[in-house]
Amino acid sequence: MQRALTWLPVAWVLALCVGMGGFGCEGDLESQIVHPPTDGGVADADRRPVRTADRRPPAIAGGGLGRLGDRAVVSDADRARIVVVDLARGLALEAHPVDAPGRLALAESHAYVAVRGGIAVVALDDGALEEIWPACPSPRGLAVDGPRLYVACLGGALLTFDRTRGTLSDHSWLDADLRDVVVVGDAVWVSRARTAEILVISPRGLERIEPPTLSVDGVEWQGRVGWRLRRLPDGRVMLLHQWHRLGPVGAAYGRDPTDCAAGRVVPGTTVYDPRAAGRAPRSAAIGGAVLVVDFDVAGRWVGLATPGERNARDPYATPPLDRADLPLRRVPLHLLTAADAAERRCVQVRAIGQGQTRPVAVAAADDGLLFYGRHDGLVRLDGPPLPWFGGASVADSAHDLFHIDAGGGVTCANCHPEGGDDGHTWTTALDGRRRTPSLFGGTSETAPHHWDGTLDGLDALIVAVRRDLMGGGPLSDERVAALVDWLDGLRVPPFAAFDPAGLADAGAEVFVEEGCADCHAPPLYTDNLNHPIGAESIQTPSLLGVGLRGALGHRGCFDDVTTRFAGPQQPCSDVLHPPLDPDRLRAIVAFLSTL
Repeated sequence: MQRALTWLPVAWVLALCVGMGGFGCEGDLESQIVHPPTDGGVADADRRPVRTADRRPPAIAGGGLGRLGDRAVVSDADRARIVVVDLARGLALEAHPVDAPGRLALAESHAYVAVRGGIAVVALDDGALEEIWPACPSPRGLAVDGPRLYVACLGGALLTFDRTRGTLSDHSWLDADLRDVVVVGDAVWVSRARTAEILVISPRGLERIEPPTLSVDGVEWQGRVGWRLRRLPDGRVMLLHQWHRLGPVGAAYGRDPTDCAAGRVVPGTTVYDPRAAGRAPRSAAIGGAVLVVDFDVAGRWVGLATPGERNARDPYATPPLDRADLPLRRVPLHLLTAADAAERRCVQVRAIGQGQTRPVAVAAADDGLLFYGRHDGLVRLDGPPLPWFGGASVADSAHDLFHIDAGGGVTCANCHPEGGDDGHTWTTALDGRRRTPSLFGGTSETAPHHWDGTLDGLDALIVAVRRDLMGGGPLSDERVAALVDWLDGLRVPPFAAFDPAGLADAGAEVFVEEGCADCHAPPLYTDNLNHPIGAESIQTPSLLGVGLRGALGHRGCFDDVTTRFAGPQQPCSDVLHPPLDPDRLRAIVAFLSTL
């Protein structure tokens, strides 16, 4: 599996761094917030002015918080910095400017932070910036194993650094869309974001753990969007993900998130035992939360980062520091890991006091759970309160609209994590099979919108989806315009696909010669027109970021780009192009993987 990587100049690194049915419910609640579907007015009232942050906050990725004894290391992606906090004194010791910091790994006095918006890993020693290591475009997950640091990259590379020297010692190529890394014994576990799939690399070779599935009352659910992979204290491995409905779905979500009785998306977990035959997966669904992006374990509790909740009294409350007076959530660990976890059908999370934050990361230590929120920094459940460690407001109405429950128990981010897509194909009542489209690449320029191109502008799409699919109330023109502007800033994250033979340039020529550019014209790689696909009229999708996607086609019939051209397109009767010969196929796949 060893391959050669093409490294980018160090100067670049420095520049970039400075339907119904489903789950029923059991479990007790210490307290809960009830989120009924919107009544059409209160949830989206227009009395408050639209807020726009000076620096537009990126889509929430989850994670980015770690504990080093009495210190915390925070990836503050909203303000483009890494902050080191002395928990004992409640002081911010260091603040290092870094564009889009992400996941981190800790060992002894060292912290390693992935620069999601760049091509590097930042190494800190005792809170001070030590080195910047050139890595790969969009490094994602990190894990320390003795002298080794593993780095999982969005494009599919798994890198191994020698921590003592800061040099690359090994690398291999896996599938694209890698997320987290966990070391268990002699094996390295790597998750994939959209599919919730896990790849296990060991001396015995590569093992592929398929996405988890669950069947309840005859309804099938599949694991999607693997938000977080962590090793549990007992050596098992837990994946925090979402359950996406495989069976037919109705026209509206209509889900109250305090239970799992309906809807299309439900948060959940799956626990794997590396020592057991077949990994012995144990799955659970989580009620009482809408969007869950991170977790960690402290004692008998699992702390959950749940940034998608509405405030019980005012969903867009704006007290000092834009705090929202929301509950912090946790769930007993044994309910997620027990043999009968799936039979519980819906594990309710507990509210543990009122945190004044929208938590996007959680970390554990011997003294309990520590949460990091977008608006007021760190919240410690045990011990004295922690002061705000400074920084500009990141209050942004568009960002809120994208990440907060629209009213029917779902957020935009559930189906468009980090602004992209969940890779899922839905079975809808009116349209049949439909794959979630990606939002990357300048969405308003691809009008008209929706699969059939019936919505003229992105504003019309936003209104229709929130009303018909998300249970949301009316929005003012100003709020819609703000969300349109924010969505247009969702660019395809940098990634480098594996192209050992340098075929991408030749593939660009094949792309034109085969007539692909007639409908997928650059720079957006779409003609914004409808074309007959079988018995339907479907709008040409943009190919930007297609190398990161699976389940291609508007009905998700093709596993990847290769299968799209490899043979007769019969699964959905989408016969658009005859098979390509192997050499031309490899070239066009290499080219498409660079878009």
